[in-house]
Amino acid sequence: MKASLEEAKTLGFRGMQYNAVVAINYAAIKVYTQQGFQIVGTIPKGFLLKNGTYCNIYIMYRDL
Repeated sequence: MKASLEEAKTLGFRGMQYNAVVAINYAAIKVYTQQGFQIVGTIPKGFLLKNGTYCNIYIMYRDL
């Protein structure tokens, strides 16, 4: 992730966004927040789980 953030900044991007981080993917959320990402939006029940229920997904963003 660090390399992709550095490359995006080198290419002139001003921010990085992940559009669909599943709310119960705690490991991914931890990694992203450790890299400075914040949850900027929630899509209610945007992801269908294997058990047939729906879970929220987050939009995460950070400035570069």
